Amino acid sequence: MPDVFADRLEHYNAEMQTLMANMPPHLVPVYNELLMQLGWILFFSMTFPAGALFTIFAGLIRMSI
Repeated sequence: MPDVFADRLEHYNAEMQTLMANMPPHLVPVYNELLMQLGWILFFSMTFPAGALFTIFAGLIRMSI
């Protein structure tokens, strides 16, 4: 005879894993900045290859400030 409570607990745990937790509001601008830097690197690397290094350097300076 299968254990009904174990099945319910397994389904409850799976449902809890699929629910999104509240994300702190300060992470959204950080992700936005990362996507902007990725765009600069991808779109302008063909015309200015050293631009990727400048973008990474500028990102490191912003993180240290």
